[in-house]
Order: sequence, then C-alpha cells, then structure tokens
Amino acid sequence: MSRAETSLSELSKNWTGLIVEQGQVKRFTLKLDASATASAVNRSQPAMRRGSGNGQDQTMQLGSGEPIAGQVILDVAKIDAFNTLPAPAIYPLTGELIAELNLLKIQYQPHRQPAIMFFGAISENKDEIYLFFGGPQSNQKAPILLVAGNTLPDYMQRAVGAGENVEEARLQAIEAKAKTDLINQQVESLRIQGQQARAEGNSELVAELRQKINDLFSESAQINAEQNRLRQEAMAAQQKARLEKEQYKQKRLVQINKKMQDVQTQIAQERQAGNQEAINSLTQQMLLLRKQQQDVASGRHPELQQKAGSGCLPSLVAWLDEFNKNKGASAQSVQIIQLINLFRPSVFNRYFEQSLLDMDDELRDGYVYELGRVCSQQGNLSVRRSHIKVVSSGFGEIPRVLHYMSAAIGGMALDGAAAWQAYTMDELAKANESEALSEFEIQSSYVRNALWPEEQARAESRLVEQTEQTQREAKVVTQKETAQAETKLVELKERPQREGVYAEIDARIKAAQNGELRALMNAIEPRTLSSWNAINLTAQDEIRGYINSKLPGLLTNYFSIHTLPADTGYAAPEDALLASRTWFEQHKDLYVGFRNQPAVSNTFKQLFKAREPYLKQASQNVIDKIKTTNSVNELNELVKALFIRPDKQHSSTWQVVNGAKQCRMAELELIAYRKRVGDGPLEADDDGAVYINALYRNDMQIIAEEDKKFERAMVEATEPLLNSGVIELTSLFMGRQSDPQAIKQEMRDSLKGISMSTAMTGFFIVSYEHLAAKCLGPNPVEFTRTEVWDDITRTVMGEEVYRNTYTQTYHYTIARRHADIFKQLGEGTNANNVDALANIYGASGMISADAQKSLFTMSDNLRGVATTMQRYACDSEEMKTLESALIGMTRARL
Repeated sequence: MSRAETSLSELSKNWTGLIVEQGQVKRFTLKLDASATASAVNRSQPAMRRGSGNGQDQTMQLGSGEPIAGQVILDVAKIDAFNTLPAPAIYPLTGELIAELNLLKIQYQPHRQPAIMFFGAISENKDEIYLFFGGPQSNQKAPILLVAGNTLPDYMQRAVGAGENVEEARLQAIEAKAKTDLINQQVESLRIQGQQARAEGNSELVAELRQKINDLFSESAQINAEQNRLRQEAMAAQQKARLEKEQYKQKRLVQINKKMQDVQTQIAQERQAGNQEAINSLTQQMLLLRKQQQDVASGRHPELQQKAGSGCLPSLVAWLDEFNKNKGASAQSVQIIQLINLFRPSVFNRYFEQSLLDMDDELRDGYVYELGRVCSQQGNLSVRRSHIKVVSSGFGEIPRVLHYMSAAIGGMALDGAAAWQAYTMDELAKANESEALSEFEIQSSYVRNALWPEEQARAESRLVEQTEQTQREAKVVTQKETAQAETKLVELKERPQREGVYAEIDARIKAAQNGELRALMNAIEPRTLSSWNAINLTAQDEIRGYINSKLPGLLTNYFSIHTLPADTGYAAPEDALLASRTWFEQHKDLYVGFRNQPAVSNTFKQLFKAREPYLKQASQNVIDKIKTTNSVNELNELVKALFIRPDKQHSSTWQVVNGAKQCRMAELELIAYRKRVGDGPLEADDDGAVYINALYRNDMQIIAEEDKKFERAMVEATEPLLNSGVIELTSLFMGRQSDPQAIKQEMRDSLKGISMSTAMTGFFIVSYEHLAAKCLGPNPVEFTRTEVWDDITRTVMGEEVYRNTYTQTYHYTIARRHADIFKQLGEGTNANNVDALANIYGASGMISADAQKSLFTMSDNLRGVATTMQRYACDSEEMKTLESALIGMTRARL
C-alpha cells in the first residue's frame, strides 16, 4: 500500500455535514460499516460497463473495491417555527472503497425516488470526504463536504445555530405527545367506567369520574398551551429579526421621503418665483431621490451601492472574470457545478472581505441584488447574464438555483477535490501502474468533471502522458530495445529531442529583433509552434519558461525601436493627444497582454503621464462643447475623441470631463422627460405625469409605447412560472382535455395588449366616493365584498391546536354610470399594494429589474390618478377629460 492509499480501517465510521434539500438545510450523516453483509449486498448490484457518458451511468457499478454498507441519515439542521419538525429520514446504503484511488462510492434509495449516487474523494489526512453526485444530477447539484465524527465544524455550526435545539424540540414534542396519548387513554377508560356507573345508577361515582376527566382535560390543555407557548416564542424570535430588518429599511425610506417632500416644496416655491433653472436642478435631485427610493425599497445594500457607483462592483467584475480565466467560458454548455467553482475559498476569498458563511443576511442579500440587478444588466462582462443570475442565487437563502449554504460548502468541496486529484495522481505516478491509472480515469470522472475546465484538461493530459510512459516502461523488450528505451527516457528529461522546437523558437526571436509587432507576438506565443500539440506537458512548461526568460529583452528591444512620441513642439494640445493616441493604438496589444512586464508598464506610464497636461489644456474646450450639446451620441463622441481607454484609470482630467458629461446627460434626460410629459393636468415632477397627460391629450402613441413596455415586463416576469413545470403538474389533475401548452399559450395571450389604463380605471371609479363624492351623480350603486380566511395554530409536530375563521367586509359606493365596469373589474388595487408587490418580488429575485421598474411605473400612474382627483374639482375640464379617456379605453377593452 502506498503512503496515500486509504484503507477502510483508517476511515472514521461516522461522518457528518450539511446539505440543502428541497429548500431546507439538513444534517447529512454517513455511517459506514465493512461486513459480509456489505459484500453480499454489493455483489447483488447490477454490473454496468462504462459507456459513452464517460462513466456516468445511472446505476453504479460495484465490485472493484472493498465492500461497505451503512446508513445515510437526513435530519433538519435548523428549526423553522413556521413548519413542522419531521422525523429523521434513514436510508441503508451500499458501496465500496477503492483504496488506491482514495475514493468512496456509495448509493442509497429514498422512498419512491431514484437512487442517489455519490463519489467521495477522501482527503490526504483522512479527515474529510468530498461527495459528488453521480448520474443525471451530477452537473446540477452542489457537492457536499463531510467531516469525520459526529460534530459539525464551527463554520457549519455557526451557520445553522445550536444543533442541540433540534433534538431538544423533537424530544419535547415526543414527550408532549406521549403525555397526551396517556391522558387520552385515561379519559377513555374513565368514560367507560362512567357509562357503567350511570347504568348502575351510581350518581356519586359518575360525578367523581367526571371530575377526574375534567382534571385530565385541564392537564392536556396545559400541555398544549406549553407547546403553543414554545412555538409562539420561536415564531416571535424569527418575526422580530424580520421586523428589525424591515424597520431599518422603513427608517431609510422615511428619510428619503422627507428629502423628497422638501424638494417638492422647493420646486413649488421656485415655480411661483418663475425660476426655471432652479426648477430643473431640483427636478434632477428628485429623480435621483426616486432612484434611491427604489433601490432601498428593493433591498439594495447601502455600502455596496456606494462602492458600485453606477455599474457593477469592480470586485464582482474581477471575481466573475475568474470563470473566464479558468476556461469556464468554453463553447460547451455551462453546467451549474462549473459555476460553483467561483465559490471555492481559494477563489472567493481573494475578492471578498468575509467568507460566504460569515456574511450576515443583509450583506448576502446585498450581493444578490448587485449581481442579479446590476451586474447582469452590464453587457461587457465575461460571464453571460443567465450565468450571473445563477451565481447571484449562491448568496441567497431562498433556493432558486443555489442556496448560499450549498454554494459555500460546495466551493470548499471543490477545493478539497482539487487537492485530492493532485496528491492521488502523484502517488499513482510513483506507483507506475497502468491499470490503476486507467481505473482512476474511469472512476474519478464525476469528481474531475466538476473542477475548472482548465484543471480537467491538465489532469487528462497528465493521465494520457503518464499512461503512455507507464506502457512504454512495462513493455517486454530485447536487451537492445531496453538500452534504446532507457536512452529515450533520459532524453525525455533533457533537451536534445526538442532541438527542432528550440530552433524554431530562436528563429522567431531573431525575426522579432526588427521591431515588427506581429513578429514579436509570434515569438512569444508557443501554441503556434508547428509541433506544439505533440509535446508533453512537462516539455511545454519548459518551453514557456525559456520564452519567458527571453521576453524582457524582446520587449526592451521593441520599445527602443518604437519610442514614445515627442512631448513638446505641438501647435495645439489636440495635436499632441492625437500623436499619443495613434502610438497607443499601434501598440495597445502589448499593454493589454503584458502590462505586468516592467518594460511595458514603464513605457505606458510615461505615455499616460505625458498626456495629462495636454488633456487638462484641451478639456475646457470639450467641457464647453458638452454644455451646449443636445445629443447623447454627440456627447459620447466628444469624450471618446479626447480620451483613450486607460485614461479612465490614470487621468484625473478624465474624472472632471466625465462628471460634466454625466451632468449634461442628466439634463438631456430631464429635457426629454419634460418633452414626453407635455401638456396636461400634471407637472413633470408629479408621479404618473407621462401617462396621465398623454390620456388628457389623447396621445395614443405614448400610451401604446408605455403599455408595450409594461406588457414586455409582465411577459418576462411570467415566463419563469410557465417554464417551472407547475402548469404540467397541474394539468395532471385536470383530465385529458387539459393541454399544458394550450394553458401556457392562453396565459401568454391574456397578457398581449395589456394596458395600465385598466387598473387606473378601477382605482378611479372606486376612489370617486372619497375624492369626488359630489360628482357621483344620482342613485349611486352600493356594492359589498366579503373575504373569508382561517388562522390555524399547530404544534411543532404539525397537529392542529385551534382554528379561527375571520371575515372582512368591504363596502363600495360606485357612480351608476360606472357600475357595469366595477362589476367586471372589481375593487381594483392601489399604489401601495403595487409597490408592496414590486418590493417583495424584486427583493426575492422572482422578477427582473425591468419588471420591478414597470410595477413602480404602474404605482406612479395610480398616484397620478389620485393627484389629479385631489388637485382638480370633479366637474373641471381636467377631471371630465380624464374620466372620459379612462372609461372610454376600458369599455373598448372589455
């Protein structure tokens, strides 16, 4: 047995960890046993050959290792006061240990579910096992980290709280149930005795037995009351945490709303004074405050928002780029398991100040927002939008694709698996056994396929190289052939066999001395060598080292030929900037690829330093043009003509000019917004002004554009539900005539042509009795709506304690001319309800940022209706026109 080889006697019999299953964090316990029973069970398993799936068969092949048996125990790891506490699920397992590969293979069969298969990589110290799912789930499920023994490590325990609480609650529930069952048995016995006493006419005994029964009922009520008290305390603790979080958000919203009220007051004052410049400035402040209000309502973390500015956090951009650096952005479809590599501590901890498990809920939710709502909208990132959405779920507690616990622990398991792959392959290389190498290639596929593609490629290349070398050394040869083979092995470690490659490299280096950029790039890129793919990995590393040793001299020679442009003697600063831009464009490939090389970094630093005084001289002229430019495209072209891309990091002038640009863009957006608002009963700073004024003017083009944006957002928000499988599941209970695709299409069709005016009309006619009562007209119609719901209290074991039924009746007074519409639309909704939906669905990630923005637009339009009704008399021209427009559009649609 080699030093790293694992025997069953070395392994702990008990292993524990955490797994996220069906949205709940559970304790995963593995109990191992080596026995004759295990051997017999494993021999009964069907043997399957490795097929085209590279070992990824749905039934695990056993028989090549030491048989094991045992149990898998799944139990809740954290009490949820709002759900019942289930009993632990215990499943028998079968499997085997492949000692020379340090690999465990196990499977178990949950009730009425497919078998679960795991491939477990055992750490070098034999104190951790990294479990990877086999079969169809292998690419979609996060791996699990188990530690030896029965105690969770501190970092896991902190994440789920006190583990003894679960067992304590279960014991309390069992004890309470046992007491209740005993009381029920005693009551039944006393009831039978009472019947006999009554039949015998013994009234004294009947009274005595009745008192005993009442005493038992009192005792049972006390037990239920105690259980209910414990449950209420747990619920109160959870609700308190949620309430504190919501109170903090509301406090921030109150502060922002106060600022908005102050700005609105100032706008009204400046409007009376006729100061249009001040009005424009204040309106711009109002737009910024509204954006801030939406961010806070959506749960955006203030500290992360400040760091992010107007785009994706730089640290998140760099972190996501790790996926591309490790060849994650390959042509192959990206699997979830590949994205979890971003959460490996060796990667994650370089970009975040805290580990994922140590972050508080608010900070994790903040990263969910930044990734899902900000970074995913930025089109220049190296990771696709859909992949960023998946990654963002790795910070959340609501399990959409990932859960923060599965992402964090899965990342640790991947780091452990990478170390396992390295040390196991080292030991196999020392043993030099081709059969063991072949077995490793087959059995480890699920583990290796979960790592970075770059790591997979290196491992596969090493396997091929080591297998070929082992086969060569194991071949039976003649004495002459042996001498030749030995000579060849020596040559593998030396340079002579690769003389042709080095000759080609030296020729390229010589050609690059003339200062041609293409020749230089060709000399330092080994992958274009004619025999590169035929060279083993060790030789490739040696060749790269040789080229890297020549690189500083090549770059120094290159810049001695291509010197920087002169920094004086220009007629105008624009001429100097054009000269430096032209030089940068000619040589920027070296800046992009080799900026860490001293020759490159020093040269370009001199270029940026020389540009700065000319940028300062030219900037004022550009800023003056910016202030008078009336086109966003012209703005961008002005700035683009002045700067090169690195100026953003190296030039203080860039900050000044960009600030002027952003200010002008905000002004242009405000001008465009005011133009879109146009004439009507509302001002530009009023909520819903665009839609209300368009209704007033009968501008159907703007109404159609606004409704179309709303329709697109609602369709986008609905698609995840339609594609979730819920419709297919529901159709199973609706008979053969139910076609899931038809139901989906019907839902999609119902959203076509949707208009915000319908909800606005519903709100308008319901609000008439409160905001325009004198215009209700003769004989208004009274409507009544009653809601009924149950409030059920249960024990921790799920048993119902009591049930209260509540009703709420609403009364509406509707103008008779609107009664037919009210019958079809109902009581409608209001702005606060729409805001609440937008905040809840937005914060949870159930809808996109565009859909949330559209819901906020809807709530603004409803507020616009209320503002118009409050600002103008009900018999005014403004109100009559608005009523006619809303009622007319709605009647036409209904």
